[in-house]
Amino acid sequence: MSTSVPAISDTRVGREQRRLAVQYEVAQILAQSQGLRQATQAVFKTICSQEGFVAASLWKVSKDAEFLQYVDFWTEDNSALVNFVAESLTLRIAPNTGLAGRAWATGRPVWIPDIREVPDLPPPAVRAGLRSGMAFPVAVQGEVMAVMVFWSFNPREQARETLEMFHALGNQLGQYLERQIQSAKVSRLTRLHAAVSAANTAIAGATSRQQFFQDICRIAVDDGKFAIAWIGEYDATTLEVKPVAY
Repeated sequence: MSTSVPAISDTRVGREQRRLAVQYEVAQILAQSQGLRQATQAVFKTICSQEGFVAASLWKVSKDAEFLQYVDFWTEDNSALVNFVAESLTLRIAPNTGLAGRAWATGRPVWIPDIREVPDLPPPAVRAGLRSGMAFPVAVQGEVMAVMVFWSFNPREQARETLEMFHALGNQLGQYLERQIQSAKVSRLTRLHAAVSAANTAIAGATSRQQFFQDICRIAVDDGKFAIAWIGEYDATTLEVKPVAY
């Protein structure tokens, strides 16, 4: 899908070149990706390979906006990270807690040079021997929708150029996510319009009540793309709803 970013020296000029190269590579990934998971995995690999991180994860804000929950993970092929991933999958991260929670609450990239100095980081990271990490928010129209987190086995001091890069990457991903959301809305409206049109045709052509019910269920699945559809009839005697078509 894309070419790898060439290794660049760690001087200040080198970091600036790397920043621009990574942003370009991410832009290419987002332009060519068919979905969020494909894009996320490619972005993880690009950033980790260039910035020396060994693990990355994506967390989304829950519907009630009370916590962050796991979406996707990527790690190097390292046995020390197996339990780290397994233990992280069920975490619920509150605002201002750990790396991800801080990035969510502040709306800015967060870098922790040595995680041993931060008492509220998730225990799996400490047990895995990870030493430093960073996170940046992904916002849509000013609202944080997700957070990306990256980890390293080595303590690492933050660099201004790198933080600026992560801020820019958050903006890129936010724009991509906004396009994905809008595309999903358009697709949903298109399906609903098709279903309504087909339902009107079914009304005009129905020869019996049962046939009409069956057609509506079929249309909901075929045109509306619902996983399942059924129609029930309420029985006032038994106080039950009995399926009459599906």
